[in-house]
Amino acid sequence: MTIQTLNHTMPVMQSATGTDYQLEAVWPTPSTAVREDGVRFWLAESALPNRPAAEERAHQLLVVARDANGQVAGVSTAVRNFIDLLGLDCFHCRRFVRWIHRCHKRRFNPGALPIRSASEIPL
Repeated sequence: MTIQTLNHTMPVMQSATGTDYQLEAVWPTPSTAVREDGVRFWLAESALPNRPAAEERAHQLLVVARDANGQVAGVSTAVRNFIDLLGLDCFHCRRFVRWIHRCHKRRFNPGALPIRSASEIPL
């Protein structure tokens, strides 16, 4: 199954737990509705400190992942910066996923491992 958005065909992704996620490519101009969804998402998850910070970040939305109910499950953002040392435009990319949709919460709990030193952490 695929979806069509902003001239990009993107598959509906399925997680290891069987949940379907719809990916919306919204960059470089996310709609007002998508930006507001992002603002509400970040504030509900306490991912950003206040509404002005969330509204600023909303203009940087790249991809929005929605769960089977259409709720925002995660987002990615990107900011273009010119790096003098490289002489290139580079992108600073971020992502944030709602806690209940993070796979490690469902499949792997590092707190349950008897780790005594950093050298024992499985990579």
